[in-house]
Amino acid sequence: MTSLPHEIEPVRRSSGLFIRLTQRLRGPGGLYNLGNCIGFSGGLCAAILGVSDERRGFASALAAAAEFLYGSPAAIALTLATAVFFWSGEVYHRAWARGFPPDPHQLRSGDFSSAAGAVLLALAFFALGNVVLALTAGVLHAAGKLGSALVDRTANQIPDRWLMNSTFAREVVLLSRLPAMAMGLMGLLSAAPPGAGLESQIVSGVLLLCCIVWAAADMLLLPASSILSPRRYFPGREHLPPA
Repeated sequence: MTSLPHEIEPVRRSSGLFIRLTQRLRGPGGLYNLGNCIGFSGGLCAAILGVSDERRGFASALAAAAEFLYGSPAAIALTLATAVFFWSGEVYHRAWARGFPPDPHQLRSGDFSSAAGAVLLALAFFALGNVVLALTAGVLHAAGKLGSALVDRTANQIPDRWLMNSTFAREVVLLSRLPAMAMGLMGLLSAAPPGAGLESQIVSGVLLLCCIVWAAADMLLLPASSILSPRRYFPGREHLPPA
């Protein structure tokens, strides 16, 4: 019987870790960073799997990872954008740490940093030659985040009118996800080119999944005045418990 506490301790630690993880996922900040983790890890895995069979090995995997992170101007811009998005997700998490309404200063800081990340993302897509994603996931996303941060700051103080005047700006952020989601879905449904590996399917699946998770976070930031806001249809569910 004396050994029972020692057997229970790992279970307690695992339970505590699970609780902390679920708390981190409460609110938009946790969802944003969940999507960031999926996107970064999925892209890295696809880059490593893209190494040809005759060159596969630990050194080749490291070289592929380095190429993915900083092997070109597009890769550098994408890596910097990911780092900024991780930071903005953390700021959003802190803004919502005490539930609804969020801290207005932290919320605007998250919007500004997310806009900066979107500008870097636009540069990365322009460098890759993908003008559609550069203009939508990059420029349009940045415009929506800047609009959310700048329009009627005082509305944050009134829960019933929370960011009412920035409804359109936040809807623009959500709508900026649609082209990337469409590209990811089309990539999954289309047949892979002859001789192509799994990396193209992984990239498409990761892109679609990331956008779905990010869109869910975008919807949590929408005020109840938006027809796309879950708060409009489920009133009283916005008060998150303290993290």
